[in-house]
Amino acid sequence: LGLLGFRQSIIGLYLDLSDATNDPVVALALPMLFVAALAQMTDGIQRVASGALYGLQDTRMPMVLSGLAFWGVGLTTGYVLGFPLGLGGVGLWIGQSFGVAVAGVIFVLRFHRLTQPTDQGR
Repeated sequence: LGLLGFRQSIIGLYLDLSDATNDPVVALALPMLFVAALAQMTDGIQRVASGALYGLQDTRMPMVLSGLAFWGVGLTTGYVLGFPLGLGGVGLWIGQSFGVAVAGVIFVLRFHRLTQPTDQGR
């Protein structure tokens, strides 16, 4: 929440906001901090779910799924948003965040599937 509520103040720690020559950098940093703030939530879910899978001794499949989500989904989405669609660095960050979110969803679903009781009575 701090990244969302105090973006300008955080940028002000590193740049002189009253200096007009910093305006382009501030204009780029504001949306990047917004994306970073939202990405913190999805990254937290992904990390907890990944750790839960490691606790189940499930390591190989999460490694493969991470590669697919981060490199396949995240990098591809970031490239498309950043370059053909013209969002630049913000698009790259959105793509990376989307890849992390996809990994988080996959890990939660995998954990759920691995921890469900089996129907051995049938």
